[in-house]
Amino acid sequence: MDAVSRSVKNTFRFALIWSILAVVGIPMIVFGAINLKGLPALGIPLLVAGCLFTGTGFYGLPLIWISYGTKRSLEQTVRAVTLLHLETVPALAAHLNVKEAEIRSRLDTCFARGYLAGYVRNGDTVTPYRAPEAPLHAVECPSCAAHFSFRGETGTCPYCGTTIPASSLPR
Repeated sequence: MDAVSRSVKNTFRFALIWSILAVVGIPMIVFGAINLKGLPALGIPLLVAGCLFTGTGFYGLPLIWISYGTKRSLEQTVRAVTLLHLETVPALAAHLNVKEAEIRSRLDTCFARGYLAGYVRNGDTVTPYRAPEAPLHAVECPSCAAHFSFRGETGTCPYCGTTIPASSLPR
């Protein structure tokens, strides 16, 4: 959740700054053009910076804001999975009010970018990842004949303390 939230915040900041610079660029062009004759050392940099800010803002701002909106939709999807525990594509589609194909696409993107770390997707279901458990060994202690079970490579008898390695058990 942190990765997608950080990405959304950074994109918003970038879009906001360029939005301001695009607007500020217009008066910079005017003042730069006015000062070209009297103070060319001030006029030329103002004119060039104003043109740069206004031009890149005019052509780039729609793309930046679209990128922000896309990341917001990914953040909503991640929130629905991690906080609301909606684990199926139909449930996510109903909650977010979008088509199931769009949810599948968003999930693909979220997994590709690592926004849903700790989750696995199995078809149309997203669930938290659980590591497979080690097999359970049911044994009889060779020292005291007590019956107990353990997981892992070695087990210790709770009655006499004898250690029994899993490798010595019949398969």
